[in-house]
Amino acid sequence: MVILELVAGKRLIDPEYGDKDLVKWVSATLNEEEIDHIIDPNLGSYHKKRFARYLT
Repeated sequence: MVILELVAGKRLIDPEYGDKDLVKWVSATLNEEEIDHIIDPNLGSYHKKRFARYLT
């Protein structure tokens, strides 16, 4: 969970997710959007590519 929070740059529970938590939000977002919508934009491209392998 902590790593997912760091990669996404988001907290586990946030009003942005509605009735979901971070894990459910990531799953739903991956079904609808590209990986770039999940990974924190402040991460460098090297880290984005590495984390994208694990999230897809």
